[in-house]
Amino acid sequence: MNDESTIKTDAPSDRRERLGTNNARGDLLSAGWGRVVVGLIILAMGTFIVLVSADVIRSEDSNFHAPRWVVGVVGVLFATAGLMVMVAGMLGARRTRRLKARSLQHPNEPWMADHGWHPRYSRDEGNPRLVNTLMGSALLAMFAVPFVYVGFFEEKTWPFALAGSAIAVAAVGFFGYGIYLAMRRLKYGGGRIEYDGLPQRLGETLEVRWVGRRPIGRYNKITFTLRCVKEEIEEHGSGEDRSQRHVRYQIWADTYTVDGPGEHFAGEPIALTFLPPADAPPTELRRNPPRYWEIEIHADTPGVDFHQIYLVPVYGASV
Repeated sequence: MNDESTIKTDAPSDRRERLGTNNARGDLLSAGWGRVVVGLIILAMGTFIVLVSADVIRSEDSNFHAPRWVVGVVGVLFATAGLMVMVAGMLGARRTRRLKARSLQHPNEPWMADHGWHPRYSRDEGNPRLVNTLMGSALLAMFAVPFVYVGFFEEKTWPFALAGSAIAVAAVGFFGYGIYLAMRRLKYGGGRIEYDGLPQRLGETLEVRWVGRRPIGRYNKITFTLRCVKEEIEEHGSGEDRSQRHVRYQIWADTYTVDGPGEHFAGEPIALTFLPPADAPPTELRRNPPRYWEIEIHADTPGVDFHQIYLVPVYGASV
């Protein structure tokens, strides 16, 4: 690692900056039993379609406008999506129950009911992002099957062929990105940001250490950014085509840069010091949309770049 004299920091920025939808943490559907009910309905629809396509539930062939296996694929797609929604709902309900229990155990420590913080460190979230990307590519591929079949083999109509091709290209893109994330995970492993305890306070020095499981190796430049992120729900389209999504906005940031070329070795921690302003907004992960503080680490390296993001427990100023 380079000498500390090569580490420089730009002036902190409070300029609002759109970060997009990647790594959004907000939830458009309420986590918990409401989501479980929605997932159960979707799962039931998908299971019914599968049973009809398999002729377990009797239906005449004349009722099908596509081969039974194509209809079955659609049913599996619905059932899988419903199951995923159900699992997410149950995990959300369990998380809410645990946080409520922690709030009762720590009535004067509201951050304990906001997130499942570890008292000494925060881990990166690379594995869930990798799994979600690969599962998303698989669902898109399944969704493309009926469109491709009808468009290219059955009816040979260009609207279905075009739609199927577009969905298939998106599935390939997601899968390629998932492979890239897998290569990054294999090369660098996980890591953690260590801090002195809960909570870290606005207006006070935030001293942390990044500890990686594997070395970054040779790099051209490394950047460390502490930022406050506020998510907002944005609507797109109108009528039946209207959709909602969480968009991330950076409302405060401070960045340290280590110029290269240099090399980071195994077991070498990197210490960082930030000063989040006292008048900045504190973490509120339980609100919808959420607001939170994170540390992003990016290294420009040969081959697959290093990139990790960590939540950090930055809460209100001391009183």
